Amino acid sequence: MKDRIKYLDLIITILISLFIFAYFRSFNIHNIIGIILFIIGLIIWLKALFDLGDSFSVKPKSKRLIQRGIYSKLRHPIYYGAILSFIGLSIYSLNLIVTLFTIFLIIKQELRIKQEENILAKKFKKRYIDYKKETWF
Repeated sequence: MKDRIKYLDLIITILISLFIFAYFRSFNIHNIIGIILFIIGLIIWLKALFDLGDSFSVKPKSKRLIQRGIYSKLRHPIYYGAILSFIGLSIYSLNLIVTLFTIFLIIKQELRIKQEENILAKKFKKRYIDYKKETWF
């Protein structure tokens, strides 16, 4: 069950993007930039899911402090991968609804990041502070 939930957001994002790519079928420079950002975001997101392994949970928890793979550079690659993918969709579509949803997603993800950082800082204390210094964001 956990693996199904783990990939559900990713699958939903891919399905939404396929609809958007089919609906807005022109290829201008913004479309190309949008597709590139979308793909980079998906790669980051997928790599993060693999690196996280069985430490994944829907709600922020502090099972372990993962510092390997993409987590050695980014503290929250799943969230940032999703944000980058939706920014790509917004640029690709130039659609107000997609852009408003992207803004909503960014706000939601930033709130989740703050919540998760508080949980990790309480559990791992200095180790987490040192980890924050070694990563980009």
